[in-house]
Amino acid sequence: MGLLPQGFRFSQASLATAEVCARRFYLRYLARLRWPAAADPAGLAREKGAARGRVFHHLVLQHMLGLPVAAEVEVQQDPVLARWWRHFLQYPPPGVPRGRVFAEIELWVPLGPWRLRARFDQVVLDEYGGLCILDWKTGSPPPQGYLGSWQTRVYAFAGSEGGALFTGSGPVSPEQVSLCYWQAAHPAAVQWYRHGATAHAEVRAQIEALASRLADYGDREQFELTADHGPCRTCEFRAYCGRGEGVGPGWEEEGEEDEGDEGLAPPLEPWG
Repeated sequence: MGLLPQGFRFSQASLATAEVCARRFYLRYLARLRWPAAADPAGLAREKGAARGRVFHHLVLQHMLGLPVAAEVEVQQDPVLARWWRHFLQYPPPGVPRGRVFAEIELWVPLGPWRLRARFDQVVLDEYGGLCILDWKTGSPPPQGYLGSWQTRVYAFAGSEGGALFTGSGPVSPEQVSLCYWQAAHPAAVQWYRHGATAHAEVRAQIEALASRLADYGDREQFELTADHGPCRTCEFRAYCGRGEGVGPGWEEEGEEDEGDEGLAPPLEPWG
């Protein structure tokens, strides 16, 4: 019997982690190790950037709910956050359809013996039954790098499979699902992804193949360290694995989504 619990809830973050390093997947999602980042400049910058990103998302949600925001932006006394907010008001993503808007909504879809989780910043259901997913980015890289990511694959797939949450009737055709990335630091560099039936089938196969491989691992030693030391430079567990201290330079400022797998089973033992 494998170590992956029945009903494990995958997310774009856990799938991306497993693809890069099976050991990191084990430590974070099965052992659920909370290894404290060293208080080096990179670790502190990551924590500050993640906190700023959370505040920005909260401001957007307040704005969508019709609540006042300007005073809260001023109270933060953060010039970077203030600039992001000006960008949000002045440069909304073009091409977003009119329709019913859903904000900060979480979706779960079945995937064989597992579940797939997606948490959307905003979703617009247009008058033709199409689904437009918007994602606000607050990290440093321009949004072009997101188009081929696990987030794009998981969000588009989940939006189609779980479309009944928005339509109230049934799933949304893959051809009717689109995804827009808007980045606070680069508001003009909007990136669009258009889903489709072929891509949908490919994503399903990719997720099932990766999940099945993880499910086959019967002991923790099979969750091997990546042979490529490059990702270790920005891994919070690199000190634990003997591959450096602290978080390291280049860590993405925007924090990853919540794991979404708490409470399924007791944490497994990390390497000691």
